[in-house]
Order: sequence, then structure tokens, then C-alpha cells
Amino acid sequence: MRRFNSLALVSACLLIGIITGSAAAVFSADGNELAEFFAAMSDGAQNGELRNSFIRVLIPNLLWPFLIFAFSFSILGIAAVPICVFSKGFLVSYSASAIIRTFGVNGIWFALISMGIPNLLYFPLLLLVSMTAVKLSLGMEKTQGIHTVRFAIAAALSAAISAHQAFIQPRIITWLLNGI
Repeated sequence: MRRFNSLALVSACLLIGIITGSAAAVFSADGNELAEFFAAMSDGAQNGELRNSFIRVLIPNLLWPFLIFAFSFSILGIAAVPICVFSKGFLVSYSASAIIRTFGVNGIWFALISMGIPNLLYFPLLLLVSMTAVKLSLGMEKTQGIHTVRFAIAAALSAAISAHQAFIQPRIITWLLNGI
């Protein structure tokens, strides 16, 4: 039997999602709504009102590992897990590209701080969870117990990333937006 490389599969899906998201942002609408949203955010930063709720950040960060974990129990995971990885890559890339397109050079810094740093930690975590889930879906690994521990560790790391996004990142973004 030929060796199946699940890491290559999920990495390719993430890369394709990132490329597709960037291309979609280039050809999308003019970004007036995004500019209005960030203008309101900038006003909030100047007034000291820029805050994130930990729960509001935690739920989307746990959504992807939870979906991937749920799909790992069936053969459906072979297709659903790569689609989840593609979707996450697309959404992050589209958002970052739209910010950069709307705000130019200042948008690069904002996208890097608001999306780059958390996803620099989140993407490897997502890839490892996805790789394990694909192998479980294919029946290549039988020990569900140890993988449940891996998924629990992934959830804990997602919570740590969420804490960064809720408590540290708003301060950095406030400083950045006040400088613009």
C-alpha cells in the first residue's frame, strides 16, 4: 500500500485557501464597508474603548479544531477536514488582503498584528490537528484515546491564543491605530 501523507494534503489545502482568499480580495468590491468598520474601530481606540471579550474570541478559535475533531470519527473526515482547512486559510487570507488593500502600507501593519501573529501560532496547530483527523478518518491509526489528548491540547492552545487576542492584542491595536 502506498504511503499517504496527510500533512501534505492539509498543507496544500491551506496554501490553496490562502492563495484563493488573496485573489478574491483583489477582485472584490471597493472596501467601503471595511473602511467604515476600521474608522469606527480607530475612534474606539482613541477613546480607549477597544476591547475584546475572551468568550467572543474563544468560540471561533475552538470552532475549527472542534469541527475537525468531530469529522475525524467518520469516513466523511477525508473530505470535510481538508475543506475546513481550506476555508480557514481562505477567510484569514481574504481578511488580511482586504485590510491591506483598503489601508495600504498602514494596513500591512494592522493585518500583521491583528491576524498574522495569532495565525502564526494557530495554523501549525490547525495543521497538526487536521493531519491526525485525516489519519483517523482513513483508519490509519486506531488509538482514539491518545488523539483525544492531542485534540484537548489543541483546544488548550486555542484558548491561549484567544487570551492573547482578547487581552494583549487590543492594546497593541489601540497603539497602532492611534499612530495612524
